Amino acid sequence: MTTVDKALSLLDYFSNEQTEIGLSAFARLSGYDKSAALRMLSALSRAGFLEQNTQSRRYRLGGAFLRFARLREDAFPLTEMIRPIAQQLNDDTRETVHVSLYAGGRLSTFLVIDSPRNTRAHVDSGMVLPFNATASGLCWLAFSEPELAERHLSEDFSQYQSVTLTDRASIEANLNRFRELGYSLADRSFDDEVSSIAAPIFGAQGEVLGCISLACVASRMTSELTTSYSQRLVDTAAQVTQTLGAIVPVSYRRLTQSRSVMGSNL
Repeated sequence: MTTVDKALSLLDYFSNEQTEIGLSAFARLSGYDKSAALRMLSALSRAGFLEQNTQSRRYRLGGAFLRFARLREDAFPLTEMIRPIAQQLNDDTRETVHVSLYAGGRLSTFLVIDSPRNTRAHVDSGMVLPFNATASGLCWLAFSEPELAERHLSEDFSQYQSVTLTDRASIEANLNRFRELGYSLADRSFDDEVSSIAAPIFGAQGEVLGCISLACVASRMTSELTTSYSQRLVDTAAQVTQTLGAIVPVSYRRLTQSRSVMGSNL
């Protein structure tokens, strides 16, 4: 791992729950000694990626991210292209919709539209989604290129709930099932009150850019709703893929079309 890699890895410790982090905490979380951590934090601060709270001396994300986010969105307005499609899914199902993007070895949400219901599943924008515990993570693993998915399947997985999949054999068995379905499912495996369904969004080369998912209150879900939502989700994911100027791979399209015909004949 290069020095640049190490410095950038420090940014991954920020989250919605941990917006400011001190030097000692960075050293403890990363395993780097304080002097090395300080050098990297100082470099990130000089570049504007971090700024320091003058009172607490803790670090927080800096303004450079806002500038780059604006440049990225101006050049390729991903959020605004996808939002109307995600909003329609939200209107149709009245469930929380979130869209994730794979970048830098992580799958993170970048668009969240909350359910209008009083009792709803909550998802944070910018949340890193565990590959083994979320429908989006499992979906990405199921439909990505095997060589790329292998990088993550060889990792040690965290246990979030009693039903969270952590052993590779169980995960791969579920991935095979999801490939046959054309979408993925996760029931109370990350949040014990949430069930989710996810479908892949493809890029121009047939790669999986990310996923679109419905996060639902688990106690409200039925097999009928799962079937209905999954078909709606697969159709919506295809629409997003086409909106981004890509084409749904033929093999995936044939799979979902055949399942749709089977469902209509039941």
